[in-house]
Amino acid sequence: MRLFLGAVSAVVLSACGSLKKDMQTMCDAPSKVELSKYDPADQGTILAGWIDEHLSSSEGKKFFSSLASIDPRERTRLIREAAKEQGLTTCAWADFYEAAMKAKPVEPTPAQ
Repeated sequence: MRLFLGAVSAVVLSACGSLKKDMQTMCDAPSKVELSKYDPADQGTILAGWIDEHLSSSEGKKFFSSLASIDPRERTRLIREAAKEQGLTTCAWADFYEAAMKAKPVEPTPAQ
């Protein structure tokens, strides 16, 4: 009986996802989405939609949604830090975002 309950618990926990798995999903997203078939102006939105649909943990979803309120110039740094904290050494999503910011710099948001 204990073995059965342990197996059920493992399945339930793995179904809930993890922040590490979600961070890997976010970092791998550019290689999963065929961005080249989209207009460059739409690629960020397409990528964000794909990521949002593929996250499985509440922590991953919270981190992803928190980026919307972060100054765009800081997002790449935060993404790389979060990836590193989860043991990831590379993050194509951060690379994509950094390239997009360099291609079309975002003006700072005026203080309110």
